Amino acid sequence: MSDDQALFALLIRCFTIFNICFDVPTILVIIRFTPKNTTCMAYYLVLILGWNLLVNVLFCFGHPYPVDSVHCFFLGGSLSGLGQSELIGHIWLGTIFFAAVNCAAGLFMTFHYRYMAIKRMKTNEEPDQKSVIIYFVCLHLAISGLFIWTYWMSILSVDSYPFPDNSILRNDLFCYVPYGSKMLFLSVFLVTVFGLTSVCLFIFVALSLYELNKNAHLISEQTARIQRKYIWNLIIFSVFPVVSGGLPLLLMSIGFILPNTESHYVLIVCMIVLLDYGPFLCIFCFVRLRPYRSVLKQGFRKVKVMVGKSVVDSSAYVQ
Repeated sequence: MSDDQALFALLIRCFTIFNICFDVPTILVIIRFTPKNTTCMAYYLVLILGWNLLVNVLFCFGHPYPVDSVHCFFLGGSLSGLGQSELIGHIWLGTIFFAAVNCAAGLFMTFHYRYMAIKRMKTNEEPDQKSVIIYFVCLHLAISGLFIWTYWMSILSVDSYPFPDNSILRNDLFCYVPYGSKMLFLSVFLVTVFGLTSVCLFIFVALSLYELNKNAHLISEQTARIQRKYIWNLIIFSVFPVVSGGLPLLLMSIGFILPNTESHYVLIVCMIVLLDYGPFLCIFCFVRLRPYRSVLKQGFRKVKVMVGKSVVDSSAYVQ
């Protein structure tokens, strides 16, 4: 293992453990203490934190490391050397991309749902929950199916890969088509998904604010203020997966088309950054949202009381 690979493996272990320690408690708090009137926001937060948690758990056991100057990855971690590294590597990296694509779909659907809810406020008509669920499931299935097809088309076996020389060790490698239209399928698909998602989020935010202003005379000022706050919370919480998740994946998709020394290091940095939006999102959940902030304050009070009691008991025992 090279020095770069050893450093990459160390950073991955540290970041994944750190991120999981934030993601798991936050998801449990959201599930347990979410008020009934904010279930849409809770779904959104659990969705993007859940996908981030999945990626971090996968990286705990196996982390794909990009190989310089070829369209291949080295499977590191506890899964390397177990045999079937080519199959496991494709499953691992494919699942990471799969999680990112579905997270993007979740962002799109959340902002779309919020726009439709605001648009129906003037008629006091709630969106049909069964239709919403069917819409969410169908869109997830559609984008998942497209991703699986494009990913499958981009795979190439290590034995068939045209390596430039024999100095590259082929143990624990898994590769992708290095030329032709099949090489572009996966990259173009990922760029399209994240590019369209970013544009659609901007459009839905603009339309939602437009609808609020247009219907200001039909709804109360308090309702309009609550809806604006809701939209701004969605925007703030979306910054983390878009910047720390979508942007690195866009750079990875572009860099993967042109494998060279520079793109090799870009891929390494992007894979590390990809893991790390979870803790920032967790902190903002507790800072921005009152129900979760109250839970955190109660937890601190209980810890403070327990620590104070332990100190008193210890002092009494010493005396």
